[in-house]
Amino acid sequence: MNRRLLVVCLALAALFGSAAPAGASVASFGVGVLSPTCSHSGAKHGFGKMSATAHFQESGGTGTNYFSSIATVQKLSGTAWVKYSPRSTNTSTRFAATTVGHFVNIGWKYSFTAADAGHTYRLYFVYQFWHSRSGTDQLLFTSTRATPAC
Repeated sequence: MNRRLLVVCLALAALFGSAAPAGASVASFGVGVLSPTCSHSGAKHGFGKMSATAHFQESGGTGTNYFSSIATVQKLSGTAWVKYSPRSTNTSTRFAATTVGHFVNIGWKYSFTAADAGHTYRLYFVYQFWHSRSGTDQLLFTSTRATPAC
């Protein structure tokens, strides 16, 4: 019985070991929300602000050559988050699609107004990794993240 188990384990090790050459990196995408802040006083209108940074990272070899971040302010309505402000898009500069990894941080701010007082909000991000090409660009990966409730 132990001999069969050893044979099966060795076969699996050979299979998984041959999936990628030693030293080869696997292409991957990473996203995150950095430095989310919330203040209910001060800022542009005197009623506070939310801010956060959308972080993009790709390991290289993904084909990505620019990032796009779509941010929406959402308002808590009962138990559901609903869109409160128009979507806003910010796109990074283009870069070569090489095996070298890239990262970009895109900052976002929203200043509260008098109408916002007494409600709970958050910033909701859609992260997009794009490959620029002739014709229509190709969306390679998309992900979403939200800041904590504010």
